Amino acid sequence: YDNSALLIPDTPTTCKLLVYSPIGDLITIIELYQYKLGIKNIDISPNGHYICLGLYDQSLRIFNNISYTCVTIFEHDKQVLKDITVNYYKEAIINPEGETKYVQLKPPIDIRNENIYIKGKNLSSDKNPKFGVSKMAFSFDNYYLATKNDNMPNILFIWVINQMNLQTVLIHLNEVIYFQWAKNQNILFISTDNNKLYYFTLDSCKILQLAPDFQNKSLVFSSDGRKMMVKDSNNFIMVNIENKNEDYQIEKESPQKQTDNPQDNQNKENINEDNKELQQGEEYQEGEGNQEGEEFHEGEEYHEGEEYQEGEEYQEGEEYQEGQGQEEEGQDNENL
Repeated sequence: YDNSALLIPDTPTTCKLLVYSPIGDLITIIELYQYKLGIKNIDISPNGHYICLGLYDQSLRIFNNISYTCVTIFEHDKQVLKDITVNYYKEAIINPEGETKYVQLKPPIDIRNENIYIKGKNLSSDKNPKFGVSKMAFSFDNYYLATKNDNMPNILFIWVINQMNLQTVLIHLNEVIYFQWAKNQNILFISTDNNKLYYFTLDSCKILQLAPDFQNKSLVFSSDGRKMMVKDSNNFIMVNIENKNEDYQIEKESPQKQTDNPQDNQNKENINEDNKELQQGEEYQEGEGNQEGEEFHEGEEYHEGEEYQEGEEYQEGEEYQEGQGQEEEGQDNENL
């Protein structure tokens, strides 16, 4: 956070965190337990006061940044689903088209009836087993912390940091792929790799239905945090998140491909041809104006030439009259 320390986890089979100073001096060693797998994930709160360690034993441990002592432990086992003080929401299908919404459940939660994936301890057959706390994310004001346990991959846990307790549990039909808090609001956006955008606020949690063929893969926020771009492999959708008290609506979709309806394609081609003819008509009118201007200037030059020629004829007439007068004087002299 403030470049005061460097955190380095030890080997994958050793649960140790080495804390170094910027000049390379070893400050302390945090050792949690022995003969187990190491640290799976590390995150630091935005204000730099807390260090979070996600472990393979389905727990998340929080340390302070001064004495590097453990402040609290967040357990992600089946017992947390029996807490009556926690708000539980489950994604449920509401119509044959596949639209879903969150419905609130009353604790304790029955794992077998609520479609919660619990992975057993015998994972020797899996070459790359997924278990333990793999992802975590702080809200912008350090008030909330969202976590995911790979043993229950379709559940998202939301904790309150200043109270150090679990507040909300979101249960989805599919595995949670990613989740991210807004830049300047306490809004958590969630994806389960389908055509839906899930979001959690202080007051409620809702689901925004996207295009049927859209697969929510990732999202990017604007610099001011008022808009975000939801992306799949080939397209994206812009969503306005500026209004806090209203449902979020799709603002603009990415350009669509040419439709499969031949009549629609023919109408688009006719519109393009009409636009081309209109542009050609405008260019022809501009060309006609230029030709008329050129003829007008040429006419002015012609009139000036006529006046000049008249002047030349007049001067020649004067010379002719002068010559004619000299000849008449010569004949009078001969007569004399």
